Amino acid sequence: MHFIPEKNVILITDTYNHKIKVVDPFRNEIFSWLGSGRNNLADETTFKSGFNEPSGVSSLYDEERRDVKVYICDTNNHCIRQTYYDVGSVVTPVIAGIPRCVSGECFPDEEVDEATKQRSINQKKGGEDEGKMNMVPGKVKGTCVPAGESDSEEEAKENNT
Repeated sequence: MHFIPEKNVILITDTYNHKIKVVDPFRNEIFSWLGSGRNNLADETTFKSGFNEPSGVSSLYDEERRDVKVYICDTNNHCIRQTYYDVGSVVTPVIAGIPRCVSGECFPDEEVDEATKQRSINQKKGGEDEGKMNMVPGKVKGTCVPAGESDSEEEAKENNT
């Protein structure tokens, strides 16, 4: 729960419904603001955006844009998400040194070449490069795990067979 004094509203993470809700105590309103209600990772606008058990919010007023920048802890996507209150377009900011996800695959370095990405995808599908890489999505701190992926090594091994 987080109060935004510039807007006189309270943001609430509706964790298990994968949404961010707004409480306006002065207008006596409560409404869903962000999130489709499905556990996924989608950088989109308001109801098209996707979260996987968001658990915390914080904000900072941006003088230049004259809007409130909102940061969301997207727990089971292992990401920090960002939006502006008046705009509502959710993005996953690139943070130097933090692994990135490309096309649903997570990589430990943001400077990964195409051959490495392809080996990881082939390994996951049981292709020719199976066993050449030992990266389990979600095990590297800061990675974004696509919805439906497992954080346990046992379940990850089952998915690779």
